[in-house]
Amino acid sequence: MLVVFILNHSIISALYSVVNFPIYSLGQGRVQGSIAAVMALAQVIGPLWAGWLYESVSPSAPYWSGTVQVLVAVAVMLIAMPALQRLNREMNAEQNEYQ
Repeated sequence: MLVVFILNHSIISALYSVVNFPIYSLGQGRVQGSIAAVMALAQVIGPLWAGWLYESVSPSAPYWSGTVQVLVAVAVMLIAMPALQRLNREMNAEQNEYQ
């Protein structure tokens, strides 16, 4: 169990650094707060959803639900990346004007 906790903590730390690296300095707090809020919400809703699926549908349903959620998240990320990169370039240019 300790190994799972250590791996989870290292993945979360890497997530923060990867997400915050391209963000302009004034927006890093907003991004970190958003990530923390989404993670807290997922920690409340996830077990309730998985438990309901396990009891109501089948014991394998939570795994299939997780698979679908990951595929949707990857698709959204791939679709949103060009727009987010453009927005980040604009924000960096704006920040450089003030310096």
